[in-house]
Amino acid sequence: MSFSMDLGFEMRKLGFYLGVAYLALTGGGGCNAFTDFPSANTDQAIIDTATNEIDQSQWTAAITTLNTLSPATLASRSVQVLMATAFAGRGGLNLLSLSQTLQNSSGLPLFLVLMKAFPGATNANIADEETAEGIMQGISLQAVNRTTDENVFMVFLEMAKLGDILSARADTNADGAVDATFDQCLGTSIADVNQVASALGNIIASIQASGLTVGASLTNTLTAQCASFGGACAILQASAVVKDSPQQILTQTLIGESLLGIGLAAPLKAGVCEIPPGGTNCDGSGTGACPPL
Repeated sequence: MSFSMDLGFEMRKLGFYLGVAYLALTGGGGCNAFTDFPSANTDQAIIDTATNEIDQSQWTAAITTLNTLSPATLASRSVQVLMATAFAGRGGLNLLSLSQTLQNSSGLPLFLVLMKAFPGATNANIADEETAEGIMQGISLQAVNRTTDENVFMVFLEMAKLGDILSARADTNADGAVDATFDQCLGTSIADVNQVASALGNIIASIQASGLTVGASLTNTLTAQCASFGGACAILQASAVVKDSPQQILTQTLIGESLLGIGLAAPLKAGVCEIPPGGTNCDGSGTGACPPL
């Protein structure tokens, strides 16, 4: 199954996400959303500065600026979203660019599209996306308790985390092609696999809660596959993945899965390390699935 996009209106509005976030922070129409805080004027000036820094992709500066807010304002929901936006941007996420990439990549496997979208990704980029994820989950771990805009952002944040991991591990020379020597069973760590598992769970949950039509057919395929492996795609945090569990094995195998139109189709493993019964004897496992880590 190829990865197809039905972007619709939801995708066209993503380029305005930061503007929406800014209006939420300022209250729109000149209304200050933080009038209840004693240091409202000072905090509002700090928020305006950080927002301008984000607009100019000055991610580290924005993070530093936001951390000078009063504790009550910094802990507020809208500021936490702004902080997550800054970390996600520093990790490599550009909402408009990624949405356009997805829109123009019909027929390619999802993981391959995401790998290509984040060339030259580093461990620092991955860590920033993980931090942004943690901030958003501090608002709510469950997607149903987040707003539609927060869940739309969460979908793309998790895609950025996936893209960073896949790029850093499978495209080490940043040429947009999977390294000839890449092996998803032997070339991904427990930490990477667990982060991929949580990304998939959050993407599915956030799409379902927001009604976003991005990759609906892919989501349905993932959900069906996960149902037969103990609900692997219901995992929302990397720390919740049990070592050598069916969920972990499924996730690691999906990284290279080509028959479902999801994975990287590692050159040496395409058609071999696939979800059973499609694949056979992956790295001595006796089945198409990766052996336990």
